Amino acid sequence: MLSFGLWLTVGLGVGALAVPRVLLAINALFLRLEGTHWSAAEAQARLDEKILQRAWLRWLLKLTVWAVSVLVCVSFPLVLALSVATVLYEAMQMPSPSIKALLAASATGAFSLLSMIRGRNFFPPIRPLGHLVTDADEPRLFAALVEVADAMGMRMVDRVIMTAAPTVGVNDDGPLWEVLAGRGERTLLLGFPLVRELSSSELKALVAQTYCRFRHGDLRLLAIKKRGESSLMGMAVAIKYPYLNPMFWVARPCARMQIELAGHELRLSRLQADQTAAQLYGGEVLASALVGLARSSERYSRVVEPLLTYMRGLDVPCRDVYRCVDAMEEQSPRLLREFRFHSFWNRDTAEEHKQIPASRVRVARIRGIAPQLTQDDSPALSLIARPGEMAEELTSVIGHENDARLMAKGHVLHPVPDAMDVAFQERTACAIAACWDACEMGKEGFPTAPDALLFAARELESVIEYPNVLALLLKRIAKVQHELGRISDARATYLRVIEILEAEPETGEGETQQLQKLVQHLVTVDAVRAQQMEEWLPVEAASNCDVEDVEGAVEHYSLLAEYLVALLHVPVPSVFESTPESLADIDAHFWEENFPESFERWKIDESTVPLVGAFLGEVLVRRLGGQWVPRARLEESQVRVGDSVCLPFVRAYRYMRSRQALREHSLSQFYVEAEIRCSGMRSIN
Repeated sequence: MLSFGLWLTVGLGVGALAVPRVLLAINALFLRLEGTHWSAAEAQARLDEKILQRAWLRWLLKLTVWAVSVLVCVSFPLVLALSVATVLYEAMQMPSPSIKALLAASATGAFSLLSMIRGRNFFPPIRPLGHLVTDADEPRLFAALVEVADAMGMRMVDRVIMTAAPTVGVNDDGPLWEVLAGRGERTLLLGFPLVRELSSSELKALVAQTYCRFRHGDLRLLAIKKRGESSLMGMAVAIKYPYLNPMFWVARPCARMQIELAGHELRLSRLQADQTAAQLYGGEVLASALVGLARSSERYSRVVEPLLTYMRGLDVPCRDVYRCVDAMEEQSPRLLREFRFHSFWNRDTAEEHKQIPASRVRVARIRGIAPQLTQDDSPALSLIARPGEMAEELTSVIGHENDARLMAKGHVLHPVPDAMDVAFQERTACAIAACWDACEMGKEGFPTAPDALLFAARELESVIEYPNVLALLLKRIAKVQHELGRISDARATYLRVIEILEAEPETGEGETQQLQKLVQHLVTVDAVRAQQMEEWLPVEAASNCDVEDVEGAVEHYSLLAEYLVALLHVPVPSVFESTPESLADIDAHFWEENFPESFERWKIDESTVPLVGAFLGEVLVRRLGGQWVPRARLEESQVRVGDSVCLPFVRAYRYMRSRQALREHSLSQFYVEAEIRCSGMRSIN
């Protein structure tokens, strides 16, 4: 009996440690061999493709994953029980067994076994933020979900929860044996932001892709995988010194192996689910749905919680956070929106979460698959009976959760009024977003950032009434202006902050004194920079016209400007209008294309600089009442604006030096300077 128990215990322990390690070593060797010719991501993609194309490889992987999962969940308690029984049996055979040793072995074994079995109780499931919807509440939505279930050949889910976050997921709740038998309670988590953004077919495609987790056994694998992980974690929590327990050192590497193997299987199941959903609703539809999911996720994770926190601090209730987010996104510059999305889209989720393939990999695999079902391009929001009420209810759920989080951190929250104009809420949100966007544009080097910072400061002044919050946001703007070298703008903004702080009696004098010293330093720096500025001259220092045909010279400048319009009218349609917005769009286009560093220098100096300088001068003439002062040398040609004279071709020459110069010598900022000189004012108000 003793010999059999010892050998069984040792055999199970060695098997639990050795078998998964050998399988992982083979997989790692294959990837390393593939990696001699391909990158790690490409090698992983090739391995996925080989396994998906060969059914026997897929079944072998499934069998391995399930064997290791069962080994983790079942063998550890069995090994522990046999080990304790063997120790107790051996101790009882001794002539004088130690009572303390018997008690210690029994207590350790019983406690470890109990903690492993009940380990999941230490980690309750996360409650999704959402609202339970029923067939009576949303009949059209449930009809669409039933349609998807019938197309997949599956039974309808038991519950549908409309979540506040943009997500689509399923849960299979109940005892382990019911989940493994496919009789668990199925719950669909459907993100309301996706319903607002996608079409009906796109939403159905995402739901179909999610339903595949029932078909391919993902949820069953996750259930037993979770039991194995929670057993280890429960043992670590229940035992005061887990590192002194030998079972911990056996369970820990096996659990890690199980997580890695199961993650690879879940990754393949996700790719297979994409294929199945694309065959039903079309690869282009599912690809568009995945892109929409990424856009909505990026926007929600970046905006919603900070926005609610700021508005809560301003005592401004937010009835519909989704409308506020839409308004914020509409006013954000297009290039900034695309920059954010591409940064989010190109994130390699396959490296961060190995069971989730990168979105671009998933989209590339399904494009071109023809649909089997009829497409429905109507908005998915039409499936909701009362979308406005749903949005307000979910906003309330998020708001209460955010309030609880703030109070847990020690913040004192004041009651907010029940009724407030929705338009004012959106305007407040847009003012805050303008500040965030402008600061981000400055840090990323957008050439239109200085104008955006001035606009954001004006918007904050017109909306926010709380001095402390206003001063905090304006300081953020001033810091970015300082970093961009906009010394005069930064000084003006800091002076406004000092004015706000001095009007508040509870504000400390130390911060005000620090800001005053900083402003004094900026005054000195601004004076030095003003002496170095050669693109503006006082009227009395300007040169006289030295050409005989003044009208012909002015027509030549207009013709050069028309050449730039012909060159840029497709990527920058606003050039037809010759407005300040046209200058900002030209800045953005040249910066995005890295124009100064994409062509030979002599071509830019001879062909592009004259066109840009002429167009800039024409905008000053048409919009600010400027007057051309032609000169024989093109770079000396001037435009009289107010009580000053500017040199637009000199500006254009410096503007085209490099991509960094596009930001430092932007056309839009030059126009702002001209506008200020015309009005004789320099203020952010």
